[in-house]
Amino acid sequence: VFAPRPSAGTAVPAELLRPAARRRTILVVEANKDYRSLISVLLTGNSYRVLEAGDGRSALDQVLRQRPDLVIMDLNMPKMNGYELLQELRSRTELRGLPVIMFTGAPNRQHLKSLNMEISDFLEKPVTNGRLLESIRKALESAPDRTAFAGAAADAAPAVLEVPQAVLPPEGRSAEPRERPPAA
Repeated sequence: VFAPRPSAGTAVPAELLRPAARRRTILVVEANKDYRSLISVLLTGNSYRVLEAGDGRSALDQVLRQRPDLVIMDLNMPKMNGYELLQELRSRTELRGLPVIMFTGAPNRQHLKSLNMEISDFLEKPVTNGRLLESIRKALESAPDRTAFAGAAADAAPAVLEVPQAVLPPEGRSAEPRERPPAA
């Protein structure tokens, strides 16, 4: 697709000049490899970048190294359970705003909801795909934007940007390469 060649002083919408929105990264922490794989396939199919961990300690290492946008974790895990992992995440200033969705099949889940564990959502296993995706969407929307360029700098960008004459080829010349590859 070729767009018409803009003339000098043509306004280009700023959204066309900004980098494309990056894929959001989600860390899935689940001891059951099959369940973890199912969630990963669902999320990858919905354009998320997925990291995986099978226990709380591995999850903490992943969070510190990869800085995901969201963590989805089971409550019952080896090496460090979900509650301990959450306490560790919340004890670090730079991770306090990290959205966390917790799920479990534990029979005492009603009690867990009442603990005020600073989580974005608490889901009961088994959870439907639609419910999980909706919970993820809400958690990411309500989370602070950690990808903005130096805070409010992205918001301060002009609505349009003037293209200076110097970047355009002289009148009568095309910006396209002189030689074109043969048509397939």
